[in-house]
Amino acid sequence: QAAVAIDNANLFRRLEEEAVLRSTLTRFFSPATVAKLASSKGGALDVVETEVTALFSDISGFTSMSARMRPRDVIDMLNVYFPPMADIVFKNGGTLEKYIGDALMAVWGAPFAGVDDADHDLEAAVEMQRILAAVNEASHGRWQGPLEIHIGVNTGTVAAGNIGSGSYLQYATLGDATNLASRVCSVARPGE
Repeated sequence: QAAVAIDNANLFRRLEEEAVLRSTLTRFFSPATVAKLASSKGGALDVVETEVTALFSDISGFTSMSARMRPRDVIDMLNVYFPPMADIVFKNGGTLEKYIGDALMAVWGAPFAGVDDADHDLEAAVEMQRILAAVNEASHGRWQGPLEIHIGVNTGTVAAGNIGSGSYLQYATLGDATNLASRVCSVARPGE
C-alpha cells in the first residue's frame, strides 16, 4: 500500500508539472504546435537556423494615446486588444513570440516549418486588420478614439530556439529577417 501511495503521489506530481508546462506553452504556441512539442520531448526548442516569416503588429499613435490615459486604462486597453490578436496568430498556426509594449511579434516556420507559412502569416495580418473593428466596438468608446494598427511582414533565415538563463527561458527568433519585419512595421501607416 505504501508503494502504491508513493507511485500515486509521483504520478500526481508529474501530471501537475505537465499541466503547468502545457499551460505555459499554450500562451505562445498554437495547440497543434504544443502537441508536436510534447511528442518531441523539447528537442524542437534547441537552437537551429531556419526560414521563418515574421510579423510585427503595432498600435498606431500608441505613445501619444497612452500619454493621455491613466496607466491602468492603458493596461485594460491592451488586455482587450491582445487576446483576439493572439487568437488569430494561433488560428493561423503561428508562434506568438512576444509582446513589446503595444507591439506583438509572431513567427511562422519555427519551431516547426509548414508548407504555407508565409501565406498563413499574411492571412493573419489581414485578419488582424479586419478584427480590429470588433475590438473597437467592444471598447464602447472607452479609449482615446478607435485603435488602428500597422503591420510589417518579412521572410528570411533566423536562429530560433530558447535563450536566457536556467531560471528564465524565452523562445526567440533572432536575425535580420525579424529586424526587417520590425522596420517594415515602423514605416507602415495605420491600416497597412
